[in-house]
Amino acid sequence: MNGAPRSADSGTSRAAATATADGPVCRGTGAHDKHGLVGFGCSTCHECGGLMQFSSTFTLPTSGASISGPGNVVTVGVNGAPTTCSVACHNVGGLATQPVDWSTPGPLACSSCHSQGQSGAFPARSSHGVDSSSATANRAACQNCHDTSNHVSGTVVIQGVGALDPNDPAQVDGACKKCHGGRGAAVAGKTPPLLVGYAAADGDFHGARAGTGFGGSLIGYARGADPLPCMACHDAHQSSNAFLFASTVNTSPVADATINRAGVGAEALCERCHSGARHAGCSAAGCHTTDPVPGGANKPCFFCHGHEGIVNFRLPTWADHPVPGMAISDPNNYCWHCHSTGWFPATPEYVAPTVSAVAVTGIAATSATVRWNTNEKATSYVEWGVGTPSNVDGNGVLVTQACGAGVNPPCREVTLTGLAPATQYVYRVRSSDALRNVTVSQSYTFTTSDPNAPGQPSITAVPDGAVPYPETSVPVTFQWSAVADPNGDPVEYRVQISTTPGFTAPLVLDGPWTPSTTYSRTFTATEWPGTTYYWRVQARDAVHDLRSPWSSVDAFGIWWYDPMPY
Repeated sequence: MNGAPRSADSGTSRAAATATADGPVCRGTGAHDKHGLVGFGCSTCHECGGLMQFSSTFTLPTSGASISGPGNVVTVGVNGAPTTCSVACHNVGGLATQPVDWSTPGPLACSSCHSQGQSGAFPARSSHGVDSSSATANRAACQNCHDTSNHVSGTVVIQGVGALDPNDPAQVDGACKKCHGGRGAAVAGKTPPLLVGYAAADGDFHGARAGTGFGGSLIGYARGADPLPCMACHDAHQSSNAFLFASTVNTSPVADATINRAGVGAEALCERCHSGARHAGCSAAGCHTTDPVPGGANKPCFFCHGHEGIVNFRLPTWADHPVPGMAISDPNNYCWHCHSTGWFPATPEYVAPTVSAVAVTGIAATSATVRWNTNEKATSYVEWGVGTPSNVDGNGVLVTQACGAGVNPPCREVTLTGLAPATQYVYRVRSSDALRNVTVSQSYTFTTSDPNAPGQPSITAVPDGAVPYPETSVPVTFQWSAVADPNGDPVEYRVQISTTPGFTAPLVLDGPWTPSTTYSRTFTATEWPGTTYYWRVQARDAVHDLRSPWSSVDAFGIWWYDPMPY
């Protein structure tokens, strides 16, 4: 059915062209057939076989309107021209009447009826990322969240959550946290970000914290009240601001495109509830005569504030702010932080961190640890799953380096637990900087170990090699630790060598299996100048061919040097 809300196209066709009644056979067209596909037979609209008048018995659950009565069909064209059907299902919630081409097969994109930004319209298109490149892609994206099998039932059904009342804040909160609580299904290929610190005792003031009075007077709320519902600030279906901030907060409008991901413009949101100086406690203490808002005209509020609570600086207390007789520049006097040059970005930037050296270590039957580097301080999240990265784990601590030998905390590593043995997982890493510019890596895979397979070998790094010119061959020895087989069977090993870190074909070497814990290979000058080599080792039970996870990856290079003294 073109131009009307409908369920997903599934099940056995009930096309009107094949339906019969007491009179003539119903002659189906494109739109008639689409009605049949979603469970509307001829008698839904027409009382008996082939007669044109509408039934007086069907009422649309969504609006409570009957499809019977004069004026429900208005012909705006003849001889195959489009026809407008203004029955209840074609102008839901006050939307403009949808044109219906009776001969063109559907389905329509969901957003053809569910359009973003139509004032007073219900329901509006989601501000979550929705693919509109085609009707099929659009519907598939919406169905990542919505179960449309009962499309005109009047009930909203969320995948993995169930039916809910969209006007009940508690039910909506449950749906939000189902996806944003740490392990939710991927939406349009993206894993929802975590609501870090929202309900924690030391987290967001809008969660369970009572507040301190630094943020001025509250409008319509009391300090120490219950956590605010998600709907107080967010609206998944009526938002043109970053983070799905609602177009109306606390009964006051928030203009479209006011707030961006860095937090510039967020004061427009905060002022809907906070009256007076934004940092009222600072001036009330007598230290500041005006509100000490850092930054210039474009203040990235989220650099300091977010669901994490207060970030990028420690909230001062009267014991350390200020300490009498102590210099402002003394780190023990907390004045120094805000009074230090450069601690707050003078100009917000929108360049995402770069990710490098993504690696999995400590692969076991039910766990694995992921590490990576970034070029600036950034958060650490891993999106992972079987087949698709549909879960997320990590933390919001801003770090640069991966944990490992010689790296002092804080550093980056995320341990995934609760994995299934002998299972391949796909994963990618996600990091965002202090201004919430986010980057997501390409996808990688790892396979958990089989409890009956040998353990993961530990390799010895191969040093880079310098060869006197004009030598044309270099022997290289690869070494690794011996591992035991749980069943006491013999263990064999194989080495893979590649010129790409992902070990894509063609490989320089793949095997053979050997009982030795060393392998030697000679590299020739036709191979190595200017090339970086990557290598890893795998073990197996030589009797049952049960294989361990691959070892970590090592890289080395070889180059010439001039041996002649000058």
